[in-house]
Amino acid sequence: MTNTRLGVLLQFQRRVQERIAVLRLSRSEIHRRGGPTPQALGWMLRSTDEGDSPKAGPCAWTLVRLAQALETTPGWLLGGGEE
Repeated sequence: MTNTRLGVLLQFQRRVQERIAVLRLSRSEIHRRGGPTPQALGWMLRSTDEGDSPKAGPCAWTLVRLAQALETTPGWLLGGGEE
């Protein structure tokens, strides 16, 4: 995995966790709002055992649905400026 891709995935993880905390949402509530299943979200936020590198990010459709559930934009979740 390239450093750029790794940086985007780490930023994605941090921002998703930030929005979850701000909105005080459970993974089940995110799913109820149209986001990914709790298991899928956990997989996106999980790191590998070899270091702390994320396993993978979401596909475009999942990213859009997750952003909607977290009341933000896909661009912001991926490290963009404004929420």
